[in-house]
Amino acid sequence: MSENRRRFEVLSVGEMRKKYYGIDETPPAIHLDPDKVPDPLRTLIPLAEKWGISDDMFRMDAVEKASSDELAELKRMVVSHEDLLLAWLTGPESQREKLTPEFLAFTNMLMASLGC
Repeated sequence: MSENRRRFEVLSVGEMRKKYYGIDETPPAIHLDPDKVPDPLRTLIPLAEKWGISDDMFRMDAVEKASSDELAELKRMVVSHEDLLLAWLTGPESQREKLTPEFLAFTNMLMASLGC
C-alpha cells in the first residue's frame, strides 16, 4: 500500500470500545450560543446540549441509558419542530465549509431522536 493511502480499521463496536474508549469515559459537555440558532428553534437548545453528542458511540450509549420518558420527550420535541429543524439543517448553512457547533449539535440531536 502506498504511503499516500490512509489505512482504515474495521472493528466491531465492542472492539472499538476496548481499543479507543475508557470504561467511564463520557462526552464533553456541550454549551451552545443561542445567537447561532434560529429563533424558533432556541427552545430546543437544552435538548441539543444534552443529545447533540458528536461521537456515534457516546450518542448511542446515551440513547440506550435514557429513560423511556426522556426519549419520548426528545422525539416529541423534534417532531413538533421538524419542518423548521429540517429547513435549517438542509439549508444554506449546511453548505458552509466549517459548520458551527450549534449546527452540529442540532444535527446530532436529530440523529439521536431517530435512533430511539
